[in-house]
Amino acid sequence: MERASATSATVQSSGSSSLVPSSDAGVAALSAGAGENQMGWSGMLCPNEYQSVKFVRVKNRGLASIHRLIFILCLGYVIGYQIIWGKGYQKQDLFSSALDIKVKGVASVAKQNNKSEIQVFDAIDLVRPALEESAVFIQTNVWETKRQHRGICAGVDLHDPPSPPAQASERCECSNGECSCVAGLHTANGVTTGRCIDTNTSEIMPGQMISNRGLGYMCELEAWCPVELEGGQDGQGNLELAQVGNFTMFVRIDGRFTELAPSETFSNFADGELKWNSNLFYLSDLVAAAATGATLQVSPVNGPDGIPAAPPQRLPQEHFERIVRKGGELVVDYMWECNLDRENGCTTKLRVHRIDQGKGFNYRSAEEYRDPDTKELARDLAKRYGLRVVFRVMGKGGKFDAVTLGVVLGSGLGLLGIATVIADFLLSSKKSMRVFQKAKYESVSESRGIQAEDDSTDVFQVAPLSNNDHSTDRDTLESSSREPLLSVNMLR
Repeated sequence: MERASATSATVQSSGSSSLVPSSDAGVAALSAGAGENQMGWSGMLCPNEYQSVKFVRVKNRGLASIHRLIFILCLGYVIGYQIIWGKGYQKQDLFSSALDIKVKGVASVAKQNNKSEIQVFDAIDLVRPALEESAVFIQTNVWETKRQHRGICAGVDLHDPPSPPAQASERCECSNGECSCVAGLHTANGVTTGRCIDTNTSEIMPGQMISNRGLGYMCELEAWCPVELEGGQDGQGNLELAQVGNFTMFVRIDGRFTELAPSETFSNFADGELKWNSNLFYLSDLVAAAATGATLQVSPVNGPDGIPAAPPQRLPQEHFERIVRKGGELVVDYMWECNLDRENGCTTKLRVHRIDQGKGFNYRSAEEYRDPDTKELARDLAKRYGLRVVFRVMGKGGKFDAVTLGVVLGSGLGLLGIATVIADFLLSSKKSMRVFQKAKYESVSESRGIQAEDDSTDVFQVAPLSNNDHSTDRDTLESSSREPLLSVNMLR
């Protein structure tokens, strides 16, 4: 073997045998290196020396098989998983996008004062606010409190103790002409005056407005009166629109990969074609998909000849009917996977979640105006329940990059060294470990006068041990720092 930067040594298992040097020089060389065969941390920290690589061939069929198996597994992981499956040859970029959401549809409900007549609502009436970033709210129910004025009225909050940030409950206890209401405390709806009102009596004091009859004694409040009373009592509005589930929602997504393809735009409406469950959705289908985990099937709205095609099979609508009264909140994840090395290499996935955990979704809004009768400031308060849909667009694209491939290959080549590490660890449990260490670790200095010649070999031959002189030879060999169970061929 020609000499290289690293010396090669061969260790071979040979059963019960002894080491006999072929020359006195070989014995001297092995004995001299016995005490210096390992370089630990002390050698690494010494400023006058350094460590170099030395290759050792271990001839053991079992260890060699384990080494090759681990090597092949690591190689398959690097090439098969990291490079091919994980596209380690591509540079990755995130998808930056913007959304445009439009809702269309018409719903109707019978008028409260005349059941024979209907009241019609379209998307403009029910989508509030009209524009929201990456989300939309569609009203399905509302509690209305008409013509509220600033004044004095009885409270309605029955919670005791009160919910924060209220300081006191609006319920009061009265006995022997004394009441528990304290003036100046903030409640859920206003500020207490210190007086109590019996809501069970039909007598109304001047300036009082009572919309909560039958609640017993309640604290008198300075508030917007009448106080909102949820439940539709005493003329409060109640409007449930189950037909909103048939509304359609158009979602257009436009985006770019700003680093890998800054001049190319990607869109789910690039060709101007409407597709069910890709850019056009039924609201009830989104709710059903979130409840059941069903996959929404994509299909074109129009056929090749421009005639409307049959829509996909609708999912059960009872899931939407359950959220009409209290509302709900959905998150729609729109995921893009793009291979920018191919034309039309993008695929999209849709996943719908309900995140309100059945608690519903609502918010309050008010419209202020001048009362035409009193000319005072008044407002109509509405507590709106409905379906809020939030869109999250995520995605990544990949394009071939030589630097990225080089980094993956470099880390993968380092991973191949695990095979040698594990094989060396298994070898440490064998009796031949001492000879392996002697062959692997060697200290060389100019003062020793060691001269290496190309293509020269010091050979330690193997001689079998007889039963009679086994113990004597073993002691002799151990004193000369040679392992009696192995033969070593030192190649320089």
